[in-house]
Amino acid sequence: MSLPDDLTEREAPLDDPRAARAVLVVTSLFVAAYATGYISTFTPLGDDASSHITTIARFAEALRQGRGWWSPDYNLGFPLGLYYQPLPHLASAILCAALGGAPAASITYKVLLATMLIVQPWAVFAGLRRAGVDRAAAALAGALCPLVLNGIDFGYHAQASLTVGLYTQAWGNVALPLAFGELVALAHGRGSLTLGAIFAALTASTHMFFAIALVPAIALIAVAGPAPHRGIPRLTVAGLGAFGLLAAWLVPLSLNQAFFGGWPFGSDTRVDGYGFAETAKLFTHGILDDERPPILLGAATLGLLVSLGAAVRRFGAASGRAAVALLILFGWALVGAVGRAGFGDWIDLYPLHHTIQLFRYASLLQFALVAFAGIGLRELGLIVFALTWRRAPRRIALAAPGLAIAAVLASPVVGGAKQLDVGFRTIDENGAFRPSEYAAAASFVAGLPPGGRVLVSKRTGLRGHYHSGLFAWASHHAAGQSYGVGLHDSLNFYTLEFFRLDRLNARVLAELYDFRTIVADHDADISGLGDIDWVYDGGRYRVGSLQNEHRSVALMHEAGVVVGTPRGARQHIRDWLAGDGPRNRQTYILDVDDPRSRDDLTGDPVSSVTPTALGGEPPHGRVVASAYDVDAFAADVELDEPALLVAKIGYHPFWHLTVDGVTVQTLFAFPGMIAARLPAGAHRVEGVFHWPRWNRALLALALVPLVLLPMLDRRLRRRSLADGGAK
Repeated sequence: MSLPDDLTEREAPLDDPRAARAVLVVTSLFVAAYATGYISTFTPLGDDASSHITTIARFAEALRQGRGWWSPDYNLGFPLGLYYQPLPHLASAILCAALGGAPAASITYKVLLATMLIVQPWAVFAGLRRAGVDRAAAALAGALCPLVLNGIDFGYHAQASLTVGLYTQAWGNVALPLAFGELVALAHGRGSLTLGAIFAALTASTHMFFAIALVPAIALIAVAGPAPHRGIPRLTVAGLGAFGLLAAWLVPLSLNQAFFGGWPFGSDTRVDGYGFAETAKLFTHGILDDERPPILLGAATLGLLVSLGAAVRRFGAASGRAAVALLILFGWALVGAVGRAGFGDWIDLYPLHHTIQLFRYASLLQFALVAFAGIGLRELGLIVFALTWRRAPRRIALAAPGLAIAAVLASPVVGGAKQLDVGFRTIDENGAFRPSEYAAAASFVAGLPPGGRVLVSKRTGLRGHYHSGLFAWASHHAAGQSYGVGLHDSLNFYTLEFFRLDRLNARVLAELYDFRTIVADHDADISGLGDIDWVYDGGRYRVGSLQNEHRSVALMHEAGVVVGTPRGARQHIRDWLAGDGPRNRQTYILDVDDPRSRDDLTGDPVSSVTPTALGGEPPHGRVVASAYDVDAFAADVELDEPALLVAKIGYHPFWHLTVDGVTVQTLFAFPGMIAARLPAGAHRVEGVFHWPRWNRALLALALVPLVLLPMLDRRLRRRSLADGGAK
């Protein structure tokens, strides 16, 4: 619907630039008002939040001390630079280091998370405007961001970032609309190659899923666009530029896919999508709000219908092309959300679906609905304006659309306020967490001698990884947990999910994982650990010493070789852990036949176990001395027979081992540690984690698109001006 001809643009009640800015300013202030108390308090709510805080702290330490990017926390450690969402952690670590290092990780996390939530409405506005959406609709879509309520845990809303701790998704929620808008502009034969490459790279490096999901949508938009012969080449150039910017991260990651991801979830909603029936429920159970009736969903439906009409009537116009782009994005997101559960293996015609959990498509679906809701609210305002323009005084007619939109949003605003109020609270107010007792226990652990890991997990009676992560950060000791999703999914082995503290071999495994300290609840069943020297009792938290052999390495015999990937060998690893191999110091070597393999990336979890019986005796020899310093270790050993030296560190191909100064093959020893074969005799073994030297050339490659793309942009602009002048 268009405005009356006798109304000047300055008087337009919806498309006035000042009105759009005012809407966005009010929205940002609305979010900021709730963020103030959050930033000033102790620690944030959300399981994943604590893992992100720990990683920011470890990254800041690595930057300040010039060490390699290896973190000792979770399972057996993980490579910081190969995490699948690297930019938020690196950028946060730079700020954290500037603020004083690891102790500032929590405040860094909270400030940057709040910043992302505050600027998200502006990013949505800017992205939709670049895609061709009307100013008012884009501004209203931005204003809806904090009002999207929790219908799904991982949706395009603030609550997911605040209560679940999806820190990197908060960054992705800002990068996604910017990338979508600029790539749509390129698909339509305009736009900036430089910005397209930068925004695409930002999206991939903040949340890889959004980039994976956007690729086919943008390709379809380019094919359906008015000038595919111009759009497709531009998108190709921008894509190559984005790859050049990210090559130093993507190339090592792609060469080591076997050591990445591997969430142990079976064929359920997470992996296979929602199916038709469950996807339909998303539209009535809070994908935009959980009020009855779903007001924002009504606005989104109106916007969807308007977009369909615009796509048919005005395809050649900017608004029509924008409508087509949003409809394609919506359709693709809908297909992805239905997923394998509805479309079967057809969904895997897009190969990258093997590497992602399809339930995350609901976030992309929600983003498209936010855009449609903005369009629908604008259309509602225009309808009200058309009805009042000839029937009411001019001032009333000009104010009527805004009042109507405000009335429609009254209920969602109340819900959004409640969401932000709850989300920005801290676990200071959570009954499962007692701040003063936690701080005292963490302080006690911080005073313990360095070395070894601290076992903090739900199996010790402490919830998930916000306890383990926060202990790792606050106590400055590496922490471990038996299960959870956090930063350790960058190493993928999940062997700690098989570490049961109520089983007979728990004490042996604790020594193998180098757990020297345990933090536990009084009621936890940890009987398999035997006698524990409880050295601290602070109410909810008690701290015990496991009195394990204080060595960062162990001597073991090689029981055989298994060919496959860490994910594929999950059953074999669990059977070995449940058997007598760890006690008798007999371990298998995993020969990873293809380090680029994505097989079983989201395969079924292990649900049964057949203990492996190996028998035998430990190697005859001894560890004379050993030392471990985050990204390096050293050990002096004496052996009466050939054996394996196994370092209690997670395997990754970027660990490099030497024996008596000579480089040797780095082996993957069950359950997921680095190892080296040694002959009989006395030996000095050293290991260090560092990136390959060729990665420096890939870092230099990032300069190429930053130089060439602006030059190409200027040339294209000159050609466009010349063509316009000729016409």
